[in-house]
Amino acid sequence: MICHELQQWDLNARQFIDQQQQQEANTVINAPAVPQEPWLSPAVPQPFNPSPYACMDLGCVCSYMRGLGGPGGQCVLSNGQPLRPALRKEYRQMTDNERQRFHSVLQQLKRNGEYDRLSEQHRQVGTASGAHSGPGFLPWHREYLKRFEIAIRMIDPGLAIPYWDSVLDFYLPDPRDSILWSPMFFGEADFNGNVLSSHVGDINNIKYFSRLGFEGRLFNESDINNVMAQTEIQNILAYTAPQQGCPFPPNYGAIEYSHSSVHLWVGGDMKPPSTSGNDPVFFLHHSFVDYIWEQWRQMRQSRWTREQAYPQDYAWCANQQHFANANMRPFEITNRGGLSNAYTDAMYQYAPRPTCTHQNIGNCGSAYLFCDTRFAFAHCVSKIKMGGNCFGLQGQDACFGGICMNGRCMPGQFGGVPQQAPITTPRPIPQPRPQFQPPQQQPAFSVGF
Repeated sequence: MICHELQQWDLNARQFIDQQQQQEANTVINAPAVPQEPWLSPAVPQPFNPSPYACMDLGCVCSYMRGLGGPGGQCVLSNGQPLRPALRKEYRQMTDNERQRFHSVLQQLKRNGEYDRLSEQHRQVGTASGAHSGPGFLPWHREYLKRFEIAIRMIDPGLAIPYWDSVLDFYLPDPRDSILWSPMFFGEADFNGNVLSSHVGDINNIKYFSRLGFEGRLFNESDINNVMAQTEIQNILAYTAPQQGCPFPPNYGAIEYSHSSVHLWVGGDMKPPSTSGNDPVFFLHHSFVDYIWEQWRQMRQSRWTREQAYPQDYAWCANQQHFANANMRPFEITNRGGLSNAYTDAMYQYAPRPTCTHQNIGNCGSAYLFCDTRFAFAHCVSKIKMGGNCFGLQGQDACFGGICMNGRCMPGQFGGVPQQAPITTPRPIPQPRPQFQPPQQQPAFSVGF
């Protein structure tokens, strides 16, 4: 299904390119003084639309936030607080205050129309552009998320787009029972997929639909380890819809393929590109996709190579909108511009993924995560909501606000010591995560601001 969709979107994009070329050929007649370049004619001035979304450093954003710039690109906001790069955390590692503020900002963006405007940008290019089905997938979504994050920070400068590490849910007996799918986070859905009782999706603000687990699957550790093992750029910025004649065979471990499976697993609005931006889960999922890409960049590329390495421009491997110097429609940069180090140098950084050890089982950093110690490699896992399936997790602090009894999370207070002995229930064996340590950065504001 994923391969078919990527091929169809690539076909749509090629048809769009043909239509654009035909229109441009007809437009040349209107500018005889500038053959082949009608945009240079005085009658067609080049547009200039200044916007905070085009900013690539905090000094630029500062001016739109009515802050005071200082030496070295420093910015002091009107409340006296410094503006710092956004720190993207795993959703469950946000403090309750940060999470509530994040939900509030999403609601404000929905009410003022900006959420829908940004969602519409993704819809317009979802099935016929350089945003999907090829090497431009990762740079395009990096730029798109940067713009959405700027919209958030224009309201609350101390926030960032959190990321959803769905590996933490993959380990569960039934990921649909994760605490994420509760009113405190993404919300619960009824049988028809209508999201109910969510701080994100209720009170007449953001409405979306989900059908969890009907198709696809979540990320697992093998997906990420496979990405980290790649050494060729075309296996990362991948040709995911190659035509006959492309000299590079498909790499089915490419991030665009595995990321699409998560879209299918969430279902509902998240499934097709035309509506996926309606669901706030989209932005958190893509924040994790961007995190994985940045891990690979830091591990496998030099600083210079990160901004230069891009797959070759082969028309039979990807449509022209994916070429390195093609315009990243509808933005003001090229696809190669989406490789800039400025994104993570100046605009945002990532907090490391949650980890724990047998010696430090409380290191997952959240009341909504627990350390699964049943295997040689201890790892963090999402807690399960009340009534959810916890089969095999008896003796683990797996239930949020309760205990695991007879395979179900029931009311009670966990007071035991997590079991150390392995169990025989078949399940994937976790693999060690690559050790990626991004630059340490304190949040822009203290808790409670």
